[in-house]
Amino acid sequence: MQHNKPSRTLGLALVVAALGLASAQGTSTAPATSSTPAKVQVPAGSAATAAVELNSVLAGRIVDCPASLKVTPDAVCLLATGQANTFRTRIKAKLAGRVVEDWKTSANGQSSSLVFQSGNALSYVLLAQTNATDVLAIVDATAIKTASGTPASAVFVSVADLRDLVTVTTFGATRALSRGNRTLAITANTRAAKVNGANVQLPAAPYVSAEQFYLPASALRSLGCVVSTASKTQLSVDCGGKTATVNAVVKQ
Repeated sequence: MQHNKPSRTLGLALVVAALGLASAQGTSTAPATSSTPAKVQVPAGSAATAAVELNSVLAGRIVDCPASLKVTPDAVCLLATGQANTFRTRIKAKLAGRVVEDWKTSANGQSSSLVFQSGNALSYVLLAQTNATDVLAIVDATAIKTASGTPASAVFVSVADLRDLVTVTTFGATRALSRGNRTLAITANTRAAKVNGANVQLPAAPYVSAEQFYLPASALRSLGCVVSTASKTQLSVDCGGKTATVNAVVKQ
């Protein structure tokens, strides 16, 4: 396995670029003062549902998410007035026991993100303080995409390739993957799983092939691991600083 270190969060430079592009498209970056709604397309899907829920805390307005941000087409970007520290506390309280991965702050301290359960999917919210009064919130599904554009719900990795990153215990058709104080229990041929004993639904069912046990790559985020695209056929997995490049198996 090759080892490298992917980026965990979006830098502030990208956030500023996002707001600049939103302004160029006719969406002002200043707090809204008119009753005229911004002409921004709101995508459908789990990210939109999660954004509606979180906006009860943010009370923000929608701005365009430009292509320069590494988000899915279904991402929702909200501009809110306030302080990121305050919003982090309120969002965590709002989500309560649905938090899968607590707030993680970028190395430069300019943005932070949290992963949570949204229905049967995992979503994340990323906050960045753009100036003294405004915060940009990006809400998106955690699903990654391969270079070919295949959704991460259909991308699998072998448990055998993860043994340097997590502790794996076998119980018949079930595998328990542990890291720190979190354990993900998964069983072949079923989407039903458990995170620290709590029931969750995986985006796709694990399976066994040629004596190898495969799980959906996005499920690793429940252990606090960061999953990103390394190449068309490989993923980069970072679990608490331990990083490996593993082969990705795409199922249509």
